[in-house]
Amino acid sequence: NIYSTIVAPTPPSCKTPHEFDASPTLADNGTARKVAAEGTGSTMSSVLSPSIQEVFALVLNPLNEVKESLMAIIPPDSEVLAETVQASLTGGGKYLRPVVTLLSGTATGPQDATRKQQTVEVAAVAEMIHVATLLHDDVIDGSELRRGKKTVRAQWGNKVSVLSGDYLLAQASVKLSKLDNTRLVSIFAHVLADLCDGEVEQMDTSF
Repeated sequence: NIYSTIVAPTPPSCKTPHEFDASPTLADNGTARKVAAEGTGSTMSSVLSPSIQEVFALVLNPLNEVKESLMAIIPPDSEVLAETVQASLTGGGKYLRPVVTLLSGTATGPQDATRKQQTVEVAAVAEMIHVATLLHDDVIDGSELRRGKKTVRAQWGNKVSVLSGDYLLAQASVKLSKLDNTRLVSIFAHVLADLCDGEVEQMDTSF
């Protein structure tokens, strides 16, 4: 089972979730830049209760690895796409899906370095798919703001927003393919199909 891993609890001296460092340096590829420090964790304390923050602290270290994995997929050759993907991944999300994935891994199996890394990658995939659907939803709904900030579609237009979401879905597929777990690929594929079905149904029933 891909989730068969245990993540060691975070020592008390570690940072709390809302103190995450969200400014890793991107690869030196001509579009290298610092990821904006605002966004990924700076609003944690305002949106999560203390009890939930304690839960986040249990997987703080692997969650930071998830963030590094997400930053690693920033495209090296397209400045616009790099900016939109970066902005989407560091836009102030709560990382609930990666945290749930990491906690599941903590609870369901023996500690193993390989499986720990696999769980980190699965957690990253969950966040990438989530963010991709938000990029597409903003186009469908014509949204100007998300989490108090201008959406990608508002700044760069519908086409760039759709393509940015497509890029995230493609990169999620690449990560899944490297895990050599066809059952997991099937699960995520069915999730995406259900998301599409649900979106169309919502459009059909909306007023």
